[in-house]
Amino acid sequence: AFIAAASFGLDNYLYSYTKELHKAIAYKKYGKSIGLSVIEAIKSSASIGNYEKFVAFDMAFHGDPSLMFNTGNLPDYQIANNAISFDLKKYTDSVGMVIAYKNTGTAKRGNISLRVKRLFPNNDSTVYYQTINAPLYKDTLKFYLPLDFNKGYGLNKFDVKIDFFNQIVERLETNNSTIGSVDLFIPGGDIYPVYPYNFAIVPKGNTIVLKASTSDPFAPSTKYRFQLDTNDKFTNPLQNTVITSKGGVVEWTVNTPFADSTVYYWRVSRDSSSSTKPFFWRESSFQTVGTKRGWGQSHFNQFKADKYQFVKYRKDLRKFTFENVKHTVSCRNAFPPALNYYSINYFFNSIKLADFSCSFNGWVFAVFDSISGEPKRIYKTGLPGFNSDSVCMCVPQLAYTTFGAIGQCFPQPSWKIYMQNFLATIPVNNYVLAYNIGLFPPYADVNSYSNSLYSLFESFGAKTIRTVADSVPYILFGKKGMSAGQGHEIVGKNKNSIITSEDTITTRWRNGYIASEKIGPSYGWKSLHWEVTSLDNKPGDTTILKVVGYKLNGQIDTLATFKKNTPDINDLGNYVDANIYPNIQLVALMVDRVNTTSPQLRRWQVLYDEAPECAINPLKGFASINDTLQEGDQVTFRFPIENIGTANFKDSLAITYWIEDGRRNKIKLPDRIRKGPFNSGEIIIDTVKVNSYQLIGNNGFWISVNPLNHKNYQKEQHLFNNIGHYSFKVDGDVTNPLLDVTFDGVRILNGDIVSAKPNILVSLKDENKFLALNDTGAFSLFLQSPNQTQQQRIYFAQGLIFTPADLPKNSCSIQYKPILPVDGKYTLLVQAKDRSNNLSGQQEYRIDFEVNNKPTVTGVLNYPNPFTTSTKFVFTLTGSEIPEVFTIQIMTITGKIVREITRDELGQLRIGRNITDYAWDGKDRFGDRLATGVYLYRVITRLNGESIEKSASAADKYFVKEYGKMVLIR
Repeated sequence: AFIAAASFGLDNYLYSYTKELHKAIAYKKYGKSIGLSVIEAIKSSASIGNYEKFVAFDMAFHGDPSLMFNTGNLPDYQIANNAISFDLKKYTDSVGMVIAYKNTGTAKRGNISLRVKRLFPNNDSTVYYQTINAPLYKDTLKFYLPLDFNKGYGLNKFDVKIDFFNQIVERLETNNSTIGSVDLFIPGGDIYPVYPYNFAIVPKGNTIVLKASTSDPFAPSTKYRFQLDTNDKFTNPLQNTVITSKGGVVEWTVNTPFADSTVYYWRVSRDSSSSTKPFFWRESSFQTVGTKRGWGQSHFNQFKADKYQFVKYRKDLRKFTFENVKHTVSCRNAFPPALNYYSINYFFNSIKLADFSCSFNGWVFAVFDSISGEPKRIYKTGLPGFNSDSVCMCVPQLAYTTFGAIGQCFPQPSWKIYMQNFLATIPVNNYVLAYNIGLFPPYADVNSYSNSLYSLFESFGAKTIRTVADSVPYILFGKKGMSAGQGHEIVGKNKNSIITSEDTITTRWRNGYIASEKIGPSYGWKSLHWEVTSLDNKPGDTTILKVVGYKLNGQIDTLATFKKNTPDINDLGNYVDANIYPNIQLVALMVDRVNTTSPQLRRWQVLYDEAPECAINPLKGFASINDTLQEGDQVTFRFPIENIGTANFKDSLAITYWIEDGRRNKIKLPDRIRKGPFNSGEIIIDTVKVNSYQLIGNNGFWISVNPLNHKNYQKEQHLFNNIGHYSFKVDGDVTNPLLDVTFDGVRILNGDIVSAKPNILVSLKDENKFLALNDTGAFSLFLQSPNQTQQQRIYFAQGLIFTPADLPKNSCSIQYKPILPVDGKYTLLVQAKDRSNNLSGQQEYRIDFEVNNKPTVTGVLNYPNPFTTSTKFVFTLTGSEIPEVFTIQIMTITGKIVREITRDELGQLRIGRNITDYAWDGKDRFGDRLATGVYLYRVITRLNGESIEKSASAADKYFVKEYGKMVLIR
């Protein structure tokens, strides 16, 4: 490095850093990171120029494997939107997700976390966690998610983040996740009932139109079967029909005398006559009540979709019952190496909840609720060092905790005190699982515990804790409040023992909850009605009804609580403001601590002003014009949007659009705001035009009507049928444009003479009729003069005149009129490209030409010579101007002039090589044919009143005293 730098005069500069360089190499030799003082010093120096710095770096460090250029020692994990892809073909019930991730920083081995958050079309969400190998550079993960036939069809949004738990310190943390969401539209022939809404209360009548929306509004034509009955078995439906329809809103008009206060069930599915493609029914129900509208469950089978906790819906018995179950708790314990460290675990209902401990010598505890039997999530309690595993980031929100002298993060000298405090805080009657962990002596150090700590173990059933050896595995399962010996103890025989245990916990429920689905949205809550009966007619039953409100932001509040003796609330609007809480949920707490027979919920109903319902309905006039097109062409969509409900949208309706290109980049398009109300039964046709420039490949066009997070959002029953995805393909422009260069209107040959003031026209023509050549940046012009050693760029400020293309004739040009004062050889280079960056050629256009500023003319030759019918004239002009006079006189050998050909007759002349357009036909001035023979000719020229000087050429030998000779043969 020193020698190389010295050759550029850098020896004094680099000499002072030679020791640092050797030190850096030595550090590397011993496995440490390179010192960067040399690099940083050169970078920050102002005493040498950039060129010298570059040479110093190149000569000093190039090819030396002992030196690293990375200025940090941290990894940098990255995920981009276009690194996410999906597979919908391999399995019919799963979505394959392929995630490519990389590390552009320091490579470190180990495991890191990856989180995938999935937002379903109905706004439900779920989260998936994966433990992956930390990428050294690039890696790919592929796994399959359940399609979820109930809610998976439609627009799914995925957010992906690598190193979610921040286990690794990185150089940059802001590039660990996708930007926004990665959208996936999962098409399906599935169809869903949408109107009347599920559990709707509708006015009694003789005609009801049942409406169902396909999950993909652009689904192909399919047969759909509808059925209507008064129970959910559909054994012998009251009515049924088959409708063949494309995607959108499929309607079935039912004419029947609907009975008052009667529940009707209806369902719809793709029609099927094949066992390989069975029916997939989607069910809904409604009730006809006078002239009222609202929501209600009044038939026992309508309660089957509600949510239950500690009470069970028994369809076979047509009643609700309290159900107590048995949970299993099992454990396997040993001291390594008898078992691998990760094979020491405990299971709850056969589900593994722990497979390692964050403490190497100590205890693992799991606590189970005395009523539900469920494992409790254990968090920090404020005790110093307690739950140090969460600090170590083993697993968040653990269903167990650990204590030990040495943990994965740091020693805990007071761990026994913390463990004692923890055991003391466990509530009476809670179940406890405890097992020791030991990697090396003194293991859990059981023989040195205080009497109070021994007593705490005995308080949940331990018997041998005071005498058990430190060096053997141990498992205890018991309940807080037991006497010593009542617990289930398993003690290993020796250090190499592998022990297991299995125990059960029986739940103790005497109460339970029934929660309805979310009701609404509503524009005004009116009344609430409910009815509860008892199975045994004995005292002890208690039922409390709670009204829970949902805000648009997801916040949940309990708004009202009613007891059994208040079944009708006719002023529900006084309790719930629909402007704040558009949705509510009913929750019934059912208690019988005496006879343990659950109270029976017979019905609950809410009357309210329902929200409207719109849907993308291609059946009412959708059109896609030119959905396979060339780049730059325009695609046009016509989207019909229908209000299929009975209520009106009162305000302006928002419609949003975006494009997802082939690299999963989102291109937002301007929102459309449909002004004014949108009435029931009305149809909007919205037309959108999109230019395909830079959208090469397969693209997705998205439409979302009345999006939830838009400022113009209006309350609506369903949103899944407001979203559509339509694919369109753009063929890339791969054809090179045609470049043409002329000098004074002529395509010259290499080495030709041109005017010293030429009119150079550079033309570019493209076959693409949509991407106009209108960008001056598409051209690069260079000119090298005889007195220059390299080409010089010509800029538009130097006299270039650009004429853009005017479609559909996609041709543009640049006019350049330079003044070339230096005689000699010039070189012109031209490179151009079209709007798709296709170059005009693999090599630039290059032409050499010659300039002679002095006006001259060479001897004029006729060609062919001899001739029979006609002959043209060939000569070369130099300078920058065409002579005013250029006359060719043809004479007999006696000197008689028989024909004079003027400049006007010769046609257009130019500086440089000329072959006249005019051809002499061998006739005299009167048009008579001349006889066969030899004729003489000469040229008369005038420029600015002076004769033009003759320039020497190879043709001079054919002239005698400026006279040439031609032969006419008849």
